[in-house]
Amino acid sequence: MNVRRLGVALLLGVALLVPQVSSAQVGPDVIDPWEDARTFYRDGDYEQASRYIIEAIQRAPREPRYYLGLARAQNWLGNFDHAVFYYDIYLNELSAELPENLDRRDRIDAVREERDSANAQRDDRNAPLVIPGGQDAARAALDERIAQGPGMTATGGGAYALYQNLLRTGYARPDLNDLRRRLGQRLLNEVREDVAERVARMPLLAYPAWGVHEDRLAAWQALAIDDPVEASRVAALRALVAGQRQYLNENAVQALERFDAAIAADADLVPAYVGRLSACLEASVGCGGDGPRFLDEALRVVERLDPARREWLTVYVAAFAERAGDAGAAADALLETLVR
Repeated sequence: MNVRRLGVALLLGVALLVPQVSSAQVGPDVIDPWEDARTFYRDGDYEQASRYIIEAIQRAPREPRYYLGLARAQNWLGNFDHAVFYYDIYLNELSAELPENLDRRDRIDAVREERDSANAQRDDRNAPLVIPGGQDAARAALDERIAQGPGMTATGGGAYALYQNLLRTGYARPDLNDLRRRLGQRLLNEVREDVAERVARMPLLAYPAWGVHEDRLAAWQALAIDDPVEASRVAALRALVAGQRQYLNENAVQALERFDAAIAADADLVPAYVGRLSACLEASVGCGGDGPRFLDEALRVVERLDPARREWLTVYVAAFAERAGDAGAAADALLETLVR
């Protein structure tokens, strides 16, 4: 079987054609956008400073000083609506997170004076604030797609593309962490429902679909969600997906290595055992006489699953036992299925 590796493009969507506030992203290659922003700010280049501050906020959405820096940069640019918007985030949403050793000019009373001065220069100080370019529409589209899916499609669309679009609008708010968490959960649910929760997908899921799952898991990691336990599970799933792609490419030895890594990262990831069994039967080296042991390990894990899934994997185990030349194990597995 020669299955050509199919590249699945991670299409990030088309930016909204609306006025934006310094929204061009500076990119992940910038080591510390805040330091670059401070340099531009000191040089009086407030437009560039705003771009880098937005990048800093998108990386650390609950850092108060970034919002104060963005408010001041927008104030100097004469974007008073936007300045007041970011002053209010600093003063209202993040005030409880301010450190005690604030510089005098960064304290609440001083910043509130700045905010009131900027507000006084708005065309109508009592009018609702104008939210920076198209962000509310982009946020609403993302919310809807996270709730209803898909998180990512085979062509790169879905909620993840809308999230990238939201960042390109210059979206810089504290709720980015919650958005990432919800989006990450949507992506993981799509992988788990299609792979981790359905053992039959190991032999049945087509090669391109495994590539899409790899993209979903890579996207989860790119979101930089602060969840060490989930990160370990994602690492296990990525190893599982990589193993199955190697297996479908007839690289059984490399597949074994990836399935072993998946099992080491998550001992309850049943499909990794199934993949391990498949690769053991194909590999000429690396398994030796371990086939029966891995059959037993897989069955022990499956005993913790619901009856329908246990029955399916028992049949699957019987088929592989027969291929491995162990007619006794095959008969035992089938008999176990029949008596349930």
